[in-house]
Amino acid sequence: MDDQRQPTSPRGGFDIGLNCGLLGVFLSAANFITSQSAELGDGLGTDHASPMQQIADLLSGNVVKSLAVVLILVGGMLYATGMGYIELAGPSEGTAPRQKPLAATLPMNIDARMAEARIAGLFARLKAVPEELREEATIELEGIEQRHMPALTQAHRKARSTVSPTSQQADELDTDYAASLNRLSATLEQMVNRSEALGRERLHWQTLVIEERFPNAGPQKD
Repeated sequence: MDDQRQPTSPRGGFDIGLNCGLLGVFLSAANFITSQSAELGDGLGTDHASPMQQIADLLSGNVVKSLAVVLILVGGMLYATGMGYIELAGPSEGTAPRQKPLAATLPMNIDARMAEARIAGLFARLKAVPEELREEATIELEGIEQRHMPALTQAHRKARSTVSPTSQQADELDTDYAASLNRLSATLEQMVNRSEALGRERLHWQTLVIEERFPNAGPQKD
């Protein structure tokens, strides 16, 4: 474990980032399992009115999937920066000298925090889009999420640890980090727009097919 995460009190501490990440992983696993079960259950004629099935339907929905993605991303960022770590006070907290906050636990500038929030939201939006509507974006999405984003975040954290947290250099590093995040966000936003446009195109196409197939099925005028 990183020395910066070692508790300074006998009672240790609570890491919000770690627990958010673990909860996100649990929800993601539950979403996957219930989604597979729902597909199997539809083929077997499962009763969707039962309480247990309603819970399974809720877990397999896009809301839980999006929430899991947000928890994993936000939890991972909090864990990486140490901002989500809360130290629990020990019995001798009143007499023991209070240690100064570690440099890595200080927040980034507003640009970097807004850029992280923006890209987390875009990840959630894109993951909520049905897979068949984002087939063309899947490979690029995986590259951003699994390679570029972790590498960028790790490089920024290491660079940040070499300068004073309140210095101009730290602010410049945060600004550069935010600019790179915004470049990734712009690509993700294009992917979201393409997926949404594809959904609209497919609906329009199906509408034309219905109109062609059933030209006289509309409401009759007097």
